Amino acid sequence: MRTQTSTSTIDPPVTSTQATTRGQDIGLLALRLTVGLLLVAHGAQKLFGWFGGGGLDGTAAFLGQVGYSPAKLFAVITGVTELGGGMRPAVASVVVGLGAGAVTLLVKT
Repeated sequence: MRTQTSTSTIDPPVTSTQATTRGQDIGLLALRLTVGLLLVAHGAQKLFGWFGGGGLDGTAAFLGQVGYSPAKLFAVITGVTELGGGMRPAVASVVVGLGAGAVTLLVKT
């Protein structure tokens, strides 16, 4: 008499990237865009005086007042860091979203 041995395979654990849902993806996109745009606006306040900001001179005056020297250099560094840092997640999210949309269109046709 011959016995059959059953070989059962155990599925690997589901990783967090596999478990995400469309709602989570949309929520993360909205969060990244919001935070990115807030940082861009804050950097634009420091560099250009937009949105009621003090501009480069106002930022340099504030930084000099609290003890940073050279204040103008730190004002530029602060503004560029916030403006650039805010653009990265916002731009990356838009590019990923557009790429996903393009792939979806290609798969459907």
